[in-house]
Amino acid sequence: MLSGLLLAATTAVACNSDVETIEGRELPEPWHLTEAPDEGDLSVEALYGGSVCTEFRRWEVEENPTSVVVQAIVFRATGDCTDDEVGELHTVRLEEPLGDRPLLGCDPEDSSADCRDVNRLRGGDQP
Repeated sequence: MLSGLLLAATTAVACNSDVETIEGRELPEPWHLTEAPDEGDLSVEALYGGSVCTEFRRWEVEENPTSVVVQAIVFRATGDCTDDEVGELHTVRLEEPLGDRPLLGCDPEDSSADCRDVNRLRGGDQP
């Protein structure tokens, strides 16, 4: 399953026409629903550090007959970084209606957490 995804990565950043190589890795980041799930669309947001040490890379979606797994993948560089926070909003369009399948992937530390639980909407502060 995607929840154990850890990819080593290297990225290049242009600075005054010099190219600097930044070491780091791609990691899944926590995300939350921005509104209750619709049968075919999921409105999601990942919040992550927004300094030069992080860069949003992609949303990954894996659907099968028994579950839907959504992951927000962010590149995290090694070294000293600031704690800025930015959000990446996205609408996931499912191939099949969500139905009663569990929605997984919002908590990279708990791969079995069902992310459609309304208590998980932006950290549980939504009704």
